[in-house]
Amino acid sequence: FFYVKGFAWMTSYVLMPTCLDAFGMGALMAYFFKFNKSRFDSVFKNNILLIISFLAYIAINILIHHFEKEKGIISVVFLRIFESILSVFFIGNAIVGRKLFNPFLEHSWVIFIGKISYGVYIFHNFIYNPFHSSESHFMVQFLKKATFLNENIFIKFIFLYGITVLWATLSWFLIEKPINKLKDRYSY
Repeated sequence: FFYVKGFAWMTSYVLMPTCLDAFGMGALMAYFFKFNKSRFDSVFKNNILLIISFLAYIAINILIHHFEKEKGIISVVFLRIFESILSVFFIGNAIVGRKLFNPFLEHSWVIFIGKISYGVYIFHNFIYNPFHSSESHFMVQFLKKATFLNENIFIKFIFLYGITVLWATLSWFLIEKPINKLKDRYSY
């Protein structure tokens, strides 16, 4: 609807009503995990479905790369659906205890990122977002001066992700963890 009506691509990609497919997939996962565990296990122990979802995700990205010069219907409407499907099978595979991703998911750094993930989610837009950080934003100004970061997208990503993780870590230790210690003092 938003795409067809000509709204900005961010509207069609970010707003909650356009994310209901992803929320719905997560809700279905939770439902089957709780109320039909055998069905849940049979779906997510099947590595073929994970592989198919991964190949579909690659295919949608190839389509975007070859057929869209600007944000079009494939990237605005269909990309997140395929991202969500891949995420569902990735998470489901980990839940059923498949060993495929365990070495990665059980690594101490990945566990720590999971612990501070809410802070990463909250701070990533404040640190830098290439789609809506204004020209006067401190990081945009810094990136204009630090040309070496703009020469290599991988180095730029690591730098920006590192700053985001640093802020999320500070938030975890200075704000979130102390507040979490107070939870047992209050009944809900």
